Amino acid sequence: MDGGGDGSSGCLAPPEALYCGGQGYTAARLDPATGKTRWRFSAGIESSAPVMVREGVVVVNDMKGPSWSTEVRQWVTGLSTDSAEVEWTHSVADGSRAVPFGKWVVALSVNSRHLVAMNAEDGAEAWRFTIPEGDSCIPWSGGGALYARCFPANDPTVEGTLWHIGPAGQAREVGAVPPDANPVGVDGDELVLLEQSGGTEDETGDYTSVLRVHTTTGESRRVALPKRGRVTPDDRAPLIDGTLYLVRADGTVTAVSARTGKVRWRRDTEVEGLSAPVLSEKYGALYLVSGHGRLLALAKADGRVMWKTPSREGASPRPDAGPPTVRLKGDAIVAHAGGLTFSVSPLEPNAPVER
Repeated sequence: MDGGGDGSSGCLAPPEALYCGGQGYTAARLDPATGKTRWRFSAGIESSAPVMVREGVVVVNDMKGPSWSTEVRQWVTGLSTDSAEVEWTHSVADGSRAVPFGKWVVALSVNSRHLVAMNAEDGAEAWRFTIPEGDSCIPWSGGGALYARCFPANDPTVEGTLWHIGPAGQAREVGAVPPDANPVGVDGDELVLLEQSGGTEDETGDYTSVLRVHTTTGESRRVALPKRGRVTPDDRAPLIDGTLYLVRADGTVTAVSARTGKVRWRRDTEVEGLSAPVLSEKYGALYLVSGHGRLLALAKADGRVMWKTPSREGASPRPDAGPPTVRLKGDAIVAHAGGLTFSVSPLEPNAPVER
C-alpha cells in the first residue's frame, strides 16, 4: 500500500504502521496500536520527515548537519520499513524537498538544473526534467499529477511558467503563473492557487484571491477572497473537497468555496497556532491540533465546536519543533505537535494519550 505526505513534518499512516518525523527530529516507525517506537533513524541526521511508503521502503527527506551550520546538506533516503536500514540515498539541492508522484519521489538535483524522479523502492533514476535555462523550479504534486513552477532565477518576483510533467518526464507548458501564487490543491480540471496580490494593491501580505488554472488549456480566472479571515503564507489553507479552510494564527477558521469565494462559515476557536485540518467523513468533523497539543473537532457543515481538549503534557511549540500536523489512522486521530506524537479516539478525545 502506498502512502504520501508533503515531506516537511508530521506522520504517514499506511495500514501496517505509523511513520513520523519533522524539523529537528528524525524519522521513526511507531506501533499504531500502542504508540511505542519500533525504530528511529539517526545516522547523523539533524531532521527527517517521511514522504511516501512503497513496497517495504519509507522515503524520507533528510537534513544532515545542525541547522545553524554551513555544512547542512539535503538528502532523500529510502529506509527499510522493518529495520530503518538505509536502502538508498541521494543528495539533492539545498532547501529542496522531494515530493511523491506515483511510484517515484521527485526532487531538485544538486546543481538545481533538473527535477529528478527516483524509484521509491531502490532509488534508481527513472527520468529527469531539464529546467529551462535561467529558471529556478519548484516541484509540486497533487491530484495524482506533478507540476513545476518555474521563475527566472535572477528575478523571482516576475511572472513565471507552470509546467505539467507526465509519468515519463514529458513536460507540457500549462501557462503563466504569478510569483506570489502558491498551489493548495486540485479541484476538477483546475489547479487551485492562493495569490497574495491578485491584481489588488493589498500590501498586508495576506492571500487576497484564489487563482484557478485549467490544467489542460492554461486558462485562468481569479476569485476574490473575503477580507475578513484572510491568511498569510505562514498560516494554513488546505483545499478539501472544493472548500478552502483558512486557519489563522489567532485560531480563526473560515470555510470558503474555492469556486465562488463565498464564506460557508467562520469560527473563532480561541485556540492559537492550529494545524491544517484533516476531515473525517465518518463523523462529519474537521480535526485540528495546536502546538501545545490541544485537539479540537469542528463540524464540517457549520464549523461549530464539537469538542476540545486541554493542552498535552510534553507538547511545547518552539522553532525547531516544526508546525503541528494531524492525520487519521482509520478512525484514530494522530497528532504531531510541539515535539510530541500522540493518538486519540474521536469518541474519547480526553482519554489517556498513547505516545
